[in-house]
Amino acid sequence: MVKLNENGKSRADIVREYDITPSALDRWIKNHQETGSFKAEDNRS
Repeated sequence: MVKLNENGKSRADIVREYDITPSALDRWIKNHQETGSFKAEDNRS
């Protein structure tokens, strides 16, 4: 979903299509931007 957003799909479309909360998507995007990784161990706070 983060990659979809990076490739231009709107945040609203992703949230609606995958039935997730906007805050969850925002957190995933932020975590990926900070770590550059999708691995769980790299994105734990």
